Amino acid sequence: MSVGRAYVLLSQSRRWPSGYRRLLHLSPSIATMWPPHFEDPIWQQNALKELSGSQEFERLKTVPIKSAPFTASASIFYSPIVERFTRQLMRKGKREIYDRLMLDTMGEIKRIQLSRYYDAKSDTARTEIETCPTRIIEMAVENASPLMLIQSVRMGSVQYQVPTPITAERTPFEAIRWIIEIAYDRPNNRKLSFYKSLADIIVQTSMNVGPVIARKHEHHRICDQNRAYANYRRQP
Repeated sequence: MSVGRAYVLLSQSRRWPSGYRRLLHLSPSIATMWPPHFEDPIWQQNALKELSGSQEFERLKTVPIKSAPFTASASIFYSPIVERFTRQLMRKGKREIYDRLMLDTMGEIKRIQLSRYYDAKSDTARTEIETCPTRIIEMAVENASPLMLIQSVRMGSVQYQVPTPITAERTPFEAIRWIIEIAYDRPNNRKLSFYKSLADIIVQTSMNVGPVIARKHEHHRICDQNRAYANYRRQP
């Protein structure tokens, strides 16, 4: 649940006097742990290097700063897409288990790509093979990202599949969801460990082939077929 949604629920609660409910509803940030003059931290190494030596960098030395989020990492191997993939893969809050699963998946991706690299017949073919697991996951999510979203809209007694624009935040969510669902539903999933199945799907999707890309094309085909119902879409 988002912070804003929590404050709305608190403002609607009958346990709060009407004056406090009105105050919380008008000023959701009043109950935050950070005072208004605290600024957001800058924890990315590239951003710190760009600011180094500037007037903004000198100013930030003297102002109070909020603590960094728990997902923050200054590692050069950090990737927001991999972090999002791990969080979307996670079930029941078992972060340590799914962190280990993600590391096993990246190790399997590395093994698959190195095997292709050493089997290549020429240096030109080898240079075209990507061996970085982080980059391969980012390429897979980018290739699987849909351009439209389908909403179910009921008009009278008829249910329409209406194509609607998709936000930049929802696009990687749908791509990662398709990759995870197809990795779970593979027929040979019982014979293989899940991380091997997931790694195989990610490698195929990074090369723009495989069942995830087929689902994406089918999704776009349905959007194109139902474009006449676009005027039925729900307005935000």
